[in-house]
Amino acid sequence: MAQDFSDTYNKLRVKMFYGTIAIYAIRFVVVFFLNLKNGINDVFFVDTISLLIIIFNLFYLGNNYKKIKPATLILVYTLILNIFITGILSGYGEHGDINVVRDLTTINILVLVTAFMTSQRHTIFLTVFLIASYFIMAYVFKISLFKDFLIFLVIFTCAALFIYSLLAGVVEKTVKMNYYARVEIENLSRFKNNVVRHIFHDLKVPVSSIIDLNKDNKSDSAVKTVFYAQSIKKQLENVLDVERLEQPEMKPDYSRAGIVEIINQ
Repeated sequence: MAQDFSDTYNKLRVKMFYGTIAIYAIRFVVVFFLNLKNGINDVFFVDTISLLIIIFNLFYLGNNYKKIKPATLILVYTLILNIFITGILSGYGEHGDINVVRDLTTINILVLVTAFMTSQRHTIFLTVFLIASYFIMAYVFKISLFKDFLIFLVIFTCAALFIYSLLAGVVEKTVKMNYYARVEIENLSRFKNNVVRHIFHDLKVPVSSIIDLNKDNKSDSAVKTVFYAQSIKKQLENVLDVERLEQPEMKPDYSRAGIVEIINQ
């Protein structure tokens, strides 16, 4: 049952993964063609390599939902490295503050994706990686916007780690509770059907005995007894037939029969 839940949850993650790919594919295409207009430069090469990695990642995942965690991590780190490398190469130049806000929003979404689609351990590692990258951007590459807001970035990233990990845990527990509730309902329904089938099947035995004991008796009371017993037996068979139709899978029951007997019936 635990394996069934894991498979169900991984399939949900795959859908989220393709949704994330679709969102960022649009961004990459737009940025790719904007850089193409500006001529082939280092940023263009970085965007091209990133786009190729994302395409490779799609083929890597394929339909194997068990690869969703490594595929998600490849996507997240590809996008984050693309953001930081292009930021270093361009220096953020004119309108740099707007670009930084755009990139930080993207990074924030990627932390969210990591928390929901991988694990808390991977999310913590990503947070440490991001904080180290902020220091490198601020003091090694002398990008003033990162240096000026370094404390804010660290606090914001740590808060995102806490909030998203908490939300991811709540979502996973909710999905798990819904899954096990559905399984429990199915088990109870199966139990109910088994009880009904056995009770009604057991009731057919005395009713059939009543019919057999009175069918040769031509008195009015015996005829009425047989008539009512046959009616009850018919209702019992109808209920059992309905119960069989509700089963998820019906298999034919083959047996030999004489054609003359069937025609006579």
